[in-house]
Amino acid sequence: MDKETKENLSRLLKVSLTCNQLLLLREIRKSKLETLSQLLRRVSVLHDIPLSTLKSCSIALRKRGLIDYDKFKAVRLTKAGELVLLFLGDEDGRSS
Repeated sequence: MDKETKENLSRLLKVSLTCNQLLLLREIRKSKLETLSQLLRRVSVLHDIPLSTLKSCSIALRKRGLIDYDKFKAVRLTKAGELVLLFLGDEDGRSS
């Protein structure tokens, strides 16, 4: 894929995802064996974001196929979620 295409895709992803959704993707990438509830509570306290907002974001991310979670199991990025962070220049939790 050429550089211009990557830049265009990156811009598209940035406007189609909210800041809170991007934050959740990054936090999921960093998390180790946290359930969705545990992750959302931690992010809510750490970033002073209402839990209900984060729950809505997680539902939207799941519907878009970017994250996957089941009751009592760790939340994780899907391959598509990993690609989104890669295209945004976000490797190992760092944003460009």
